[in-house]
Amino acid sequence: MAFKSRILIVEDERDTREVLADWLRARGYDVDIFDGGSRALEFLQAGPRPKIIILDLLLRSDMNGWQFLEIVKDNPDLRNIPVIAMSGADLTPQQRRQCKAEAFLAKPVHPYALLNLLRQYGAAPSRDGPDGSTPSMPS
Repeated sequence: MAFKSRILIVEDERDTREVLADWLRARGYDVDIFDGGSRALEFLQAGPRPKIIILDLLLRSDMNGWQFLEIVKDNPDLRNIPVIAMSGADLTPQQRRQCKAEAFLAKPVHPYALLNLLRQYGAAPSRDGPDGSTPSMPS
C-alpha cells in the first residue's frame, strides 16, 4: 500500500465538508474533518500533522477561519503546513493575500482546482484509489 497524504478539512458547513472529504478519500487521500477551529487545533497539537489544511474562512462556531489561520501561522510547529483557504464571500485580491494562506479558492470549490493545488503543495494522491489505479485529471 502506498503512502497516503493526510488532509485536514476545517469547514462548518456539513454538506461541503462531507462532499469534499468523500471526493478526496475516493482519490486516495487520508482526510480528517472538523466543524470548528478549536477541535481542529487540538487535533493538530496532538495528532499526526496533515500535509495540507483546507480551511473555510467564514467558520461560524468557536472561532472564524481568519483567527484559526493566525494561530496556525504563529505556531512554530504548525506554520509550515500549507493552508488552502476557501470562502463564499466576495473577497478582494488584497483580502485574499492578507489571510496568510498559501492559496485561496472561491466557493463553490471546483474539485479539480483543489486537486491541482494539493499536488502543487506536495500532497499527491496515493496509488490505491478506488479501483487500484492512480487517480488522474480529466483532459
